[in-house]
Amino acid sequence: MAVELTEADLAPVLRDRAALTGDVLEAIYADHDKPVTLEALRVVADSSSGMFTTASLLLTALTNHGMTERFVAAFSRHGVDLLPGDVAEDVEVFADEYGGEVIGDVTEPDFDHDGMLGFLMKAKAYRCRILVDGQHKGSGALISRRLVITADHVVEQVTGPLSGANGQDATAALTRIEVESPGGPCHAMPVWWLPVHDDEREGRLPPASAADTHCDVALLRLHRPLGRIVEPMRLPPVEEIEQDRGPHRFALLHYPKSGGTPVAQAAIRRDGPDALREFHTASTEVGSSGGPGFDREFRFIGLHQGRWQAFRRIVPYVRFARHPGFRAQIDNDVPPIYLWSVDGSLDGDLVIGRSRFFDALDLIVNDQPPMLRGVWIKRTRTARSEGMSFSHRLLRAFLSAHGKAFDTLRIPTGLEIPDLTGKLAELAFGSVAAAGYGAIGEQARAHGLAARLQDRAATTGRPLWLYFEAPPKELPRLAQIQLEHLLKALLQQPDLRIVLAGFETYTLPPRGFGNRTEVARATAAGLMVEYMGGHFSREDVDLTALEMDRTLALGWEDGVRGYLVEDALTGIPELQRNGVLQKGVYDVEHIGAVADNLRNAARKRLRMT
Repeated sequence: MAVELTEADLAPVLRDRAALTGDVLEAIYADHDKPVTLEALRVVADSSSGMFTTASLLLTALTNHGMTERFVAAFSRHGVDLLPGDVAEDVEVFADEYGGEVIGDVTEPDFDHDGMLGFLMKAKAYRCRILVDGQHKGSGALISRRLVITADHVVEQVTGPLSGANGQDATAALTRIEVESPGGPCHAMPVWWLPVHDDEREGRLPPASAADTHCDVALLRLHRPLGRIVEPMRLPPVEEIEQDRGPHRFALLHYPKSGGTPVAQAAIRRDGPDALREFHTASTEVGSSGGPGFDREFRFIGLHQGRWQAFRRIVPYVRFARHPGFRAQIDNDVPPIYLWSVDGSLDGDLVIGRSRFFDALDLIVNDQPPMLRGVWIKRTRTARSEGMSFSHRLLRAFLSAHGKAFDTLRIPTGLEIPDLTGKLAELAFGSVAAAGYGAIGEQARAHGLAARLQDRAATTGRPLWLYFEAPPKELPRLAQIQLEHLLKALLQQPDLRIVLAGFETYTLPPRGFGNRTEVARATAAGLMVEYMGGHFSREDVDLTALEMDRTLALGWEDGVRGYLVEDALTGIPELQRNGVLQKGVYDVEHIGAVADNLRNAARKRLRMT
């Protein structure tokens, strides 16, 4: 799945869509050991005396890291086609001489050319190849953050041998399933399926009695949320498509094993809401099974299953669209309130604790109480800084996971930043704010800058998060005065959000909220306070394990999860304070070891080791 980008492709994007480029890089490098940032590339280019351009450095990084396809796919989510498709190259038009016998003559207009180009941009991003034990078995499509739809017979080496009710633990089979897509390769496991009927293996249609129980469809849950990078395929309301009848245009999106075109254009006979299977004439081969089919309006109408006599057939979407298990899997594929991993995968940094931080972010992002404007992270032991810089990554990870548009500014403080207001203006607008004169001048300066920041956020439609880093030692007196004026001014702006990381020894204006009730009763704007004490608890570990289980469908029931949490904490000494043992409380210096223990348990459960 090679994608060839050039500097000429990247230059206009870097010029016209710099902010989007930064967001895309952050998304695709979320699980990478050495992430690439646009700011870093620009610094290197600017200091190279013309030897390099930002575009050339970006191209080199993407190529060396194997990220070009992921980069292009991520842009398609935002309606930007870096490599516009060619209908002549990407679409195979198949004229089946026998089609008229079963399908009939199609009288509706051909596919719209521009519509097909737009479809190709998005479809090539969510198209998936399904590998079983390393062998290409079929096709599929990403339909939500973590779910891929395919035909059950593609993965029946896993679903077939399982006993008991549908939805039992699929890791009982040793078979390994992997999904390859522009979003990157990903381990997967079945979480819901309806099997193929034995009659279909003999070339017959399934009996009417099996219409709702044997639909040959499966949902695979990915161990990484690829839907954060690429836009999933839209599932149309059943009412839009179930009454269609007669010959229609048809497009099949698939991964033929020979590496042919991604789309096969042909005809299909629609037979209404009671159809068991529907016949089409698209050119298919090994590897096409499970590929989604679309009508002339590019609406998903079913999954390619295989051949029936001289024809190919799909399982109509209407056959399983309303199945409670299918709907439940999709409805439950939502981002967690409490992030257990920075990038939502076992490859990323695991998160233990910080529930108050996530509570505050959830309130701000989803409930939007008018008086809650951010978070104040306070250390109970100010000499320790564990978790402070990590908080900025958590902030961006949470906002990205919840699909929110946002901008962030990370504002350093300390003795080397004597003019804090000027530094904020420089970060936001590239120029220092006008100088102030005394306290009154600094107050006016702060209010003027806050108004400009609010105007920026309102104009872009992206709330602006201002992350003030704790000073390494202390604030200069002028910077302290500026911070007080800035906070008073910023709190009054509806589209600005504040995170104070530290500053425990300073008396600052924001009112501190301790819980949701205080936020609900507030009459003045303030910040939720999170206290970081340099320790974590057994309950923190259990919450992380619970979210891992829910997200990855690990099947860790309460008893099993409790055992795994105890195992993860084995050998970790409990904290002592003033000679008194704190039961179930541990020093934060051990948090990495506990996270590794949990990660290894999950990998073992998913057969990833």
